[in-house]
Amino acid sequence: MTERLPVNEWPVNRAARKWLLKVPDGPLSPDKPYLFQLLWVGFDRDLPAPGVPDSLYWRLSQAAGRMLAQSQRDPVALMRWAQESPDGPSEPEQAQDLLAQLREAKDWQEACQNLMEVFYHLSPVRHLAQG
Repeated sequence: MTERLPVNEWPVNRAARKWLLKVPDGPLSPDKPYLFQLLWVGFDRDLPAPGVPDSLYWRLSQAAGRMLAQSQRDPVALMRWAQESPDGPSEPEQAQDLLAQLREAKDWQEACQNLMEVFYHLSPVRHLAQG
């Protein structure tokens, strides 16, 4: 199957798609990166986000929603951002780590929560907790 959005052919998006298909009444838009759709499901379903302070959950949710809404503008840049933590190893290593977290999740909820935690560590919102 050829995706309408080329980044959805990337392994990390293919793994996210697998979990999206298991979400009851879940979204699956071929026009947005599956990774960010799965991230949004976690917030939309009010799943707990490991390591995220309760005081920042709403802000992080809003940031994830904005990113998903804008994901069609430059999906390649958005996907690279999701795999380029300045505090982490190289981009290929981070991509493999993210892929492993998705593949090793026991269910769609855990896959969402793994993404929520990654997103928290990448997001500028995290710095509000350190203020």
